[in-house]
Amino acid sequence: MRLPTRPRPGPRPAHGGRRRPAAATRPAATAAGGDRTAAALVDALIAATAGTDRGASATDEERARIDADFDTLAALTPAPRPFDDARLWGDCDVAWVSSGSRQAGQPAGGAFRGPARALFRTTLVAQGLYAPLTPGAPPAAVNLVAFRLAGALPGHVALAGDVAPEADGVTARVDFSPPVLVLLPQSSFFRTGLRIGPPSWVRLATPYVDGSVRLGVGSLGSRFLFVRREGGPDLRAAAAATTALGGWLALAAAVAGLAAAAAALALRAPAAARPLALVPFTLAALIARCVAVDRWIMWRGPAALERQAPRQKKEK
Repeated sequence: MRLPTRPRPGPRPAHGGRRRPAAATRPAATAAGGDRTAAALVDALIAATAGTDRGASATDEERARIDADFDTLAALTPAPRPFDDARLWGDCDVAWVSSGSRQAGQPAGGAFRGPARALFRTTLVAQGLYAPLTPGAPPAAVNLVAFRLAGALPGHVALAGDVAPEADGVTARVDFSPPVLVLLPQSSFFRTGLRIGPPSWVRLATPYVDGSVRLGVGSLGSRFLFVRREGGPDLRAAAAATTALGGWLALAAAVAGLAAAAAALALRAPAAARPLALVPFTLAALIARCVAVDRWIMWRGPAALERQAPRQKKEK
């Protein structure tokens, strides 16, 4: 008697012989053999990077596959010359960041997305590129990282800069003004907007752009996937925020309170606890320094900034 034969399998499904996983499972950006169109790569990258916290929570395997698809998409078409493609302009969410092999620190957000990430819980990382508003003016760029301090207090840090093409015809250089640290940005009375550092600059190439995404490659090899966004905060206004009257009062009260706490610990606490006075003292000194830097920049004006040697941002 012949045993019943096993039925032959039907046709293999598309997508490399596997069913396409749901987007919520963060699929790796891979597909079947053969050429892949730009549209397919864009869809795969958007799906694969969803839920990775802009790459921060991606596994090594996910990162390798996404970076491979990123490089494939970047190589499909000639890189647009800076400013030659109108699709460069507009606001984008930073959906994916992959550090270059020659860089230190976080490629987007710096310390706010690095060592201080547990304290500054990120709610948005975005970049805007804007065509010149008047003839002869340079294009503008704004980088923004929004957060909730200790998970509660809203704020953001933003950098605004001028964009200029480099001699190679592909790379653009962005010269940023000092970053602005803003707390309570929606408050017209308590808002703070302190300039907290020196000018800086970066170089960034755009190997691919379409109506949905823009790829960026930093001079130290970092990869950035920017996804077009509509609505949300005005990035240029966020980078220009200043400190309101209530903000100055709150900053003065914070410095005075921390200094009083430091003095009380140093003078009245038991000897073993007196070193703790360094904590409120350091916080008061940091706030006072931020205020001093901001006032120096505001009082001296743009000419003073031009005399400062801008530093290359280490995160690109």
